[in-house]
Amino acid sequence: IPSQYLKKVNGQRNNSVQNDKRPAVLFETDYIHLIDEKVNSCMQENQPYIQNKFNLAELAVMINIPIHHLAYFFREGKKQSFTNYRNRWRVDHAKILINDGKAKEMTLEAIGLLSGFPNRNSFIIAFKRFEGISPHEYVSGSEIESPEA
Repeated sequence: IPSQYLKKVNGQRNNSVQNDKRPAVLFETDYIHLIDEKVNSCMQENQPYIQNKFNLAELAVMINIPIHHLAYFFREGKKQSFTNYRNRWRVDHAKILINDGKAKEMTLEAIGLLSGFPNRNSFIIAFKRFEGISPHEYVSGSEIESPEA
């Protein structure tokens, strides 16, 4: 860890062991922002989330940030798991495909697979978690809202 990214606690670098667990490390806000920028840029530009086995370790390699720093970033900075973060990108990708009319050309399961979900059930569960409705209900609603001219 570059020393400029570690916060000082009580005038000293925070590397003490608490309750005989791992050392408590606090990162500077600038480092958290740097990680956030790298993660978002990677997700937007490379779309690694559409690979169904994409995980935190692969992201760490892609953006050259140690995996334990990323784990800290998601836990403390984003206040969410990497899985939820990745699935949000996948659901948004599926919505783009649906809004582009792909649901008329292929099954919702295929859209889920193209969005990176490993199977139909994980797609439906994640979609409902983030959107409050199933993918089928979303498609039905988008067809009603935009009648063909």
